[in-house]
Amino acid sequence: MVNTSIDYELVPFTYNSPLLVDAVKVYTHVWSQRTYGESIDFFKNNARRQNFYGYVVRAGKQTIGMGFGTRSMIGQWWHDKVAQKVGEDHPALQDAWVLVELAILPNYRNRGLGLRIHDALLADQPYPNVLLSTQVDNSGARRFYERYGWDYLHAGFAFFENHPLFCIMHKHFPEKV
Repeated sequence: MVNTSIDYELVPFTYNSPLLVDAVKVYTHVWSQRTYGESIDFFKNNARRQNFYGYVVRAGKQTIGMGFGTRSMIGQWWHDKVAQKVGEDHPALQDAWVLVELAILPNYRNRGLGLRIHDALLADQPYPNVLLSTQVDNSGARRFYERYGWDYLHAGFAFFENHPLFCIMHKHFPEKV
């Protein structure tokens, strides 16, 4: 039976916030192949970037979900990899922000918490174009993004040789032009 009396709190985090460490713990739990050390560096590097926005969801004192993103710019590894596939001049890459990570602990999924983080991040970010990548075989994530208006920019490619395929998705906000 699901406890519906739990109060969930959406809280922003930054580079200097102790909640960044909590966000990393959720990330390494969900993506168990990632080590804590490499993940903390990944989060801190992103948190230093332009237009970084991050949120965690807390149930009491426990952090159970997280998400963050940054501006997408030429010279950033992810941006440049995507630009190689769709073209640097592609309109979706202009004035763009990337939803880098979004994860909810398995026991807390299907409660609208991922959507709360998603919506808060997209409301905060100032750009007309938002991008993300998710594994081609992650049908749950793909259905989630499709349901909330994301379109496919690229059907799938491997960021590294012998790695899984990732699709690139895009959402446009004409009111932010």
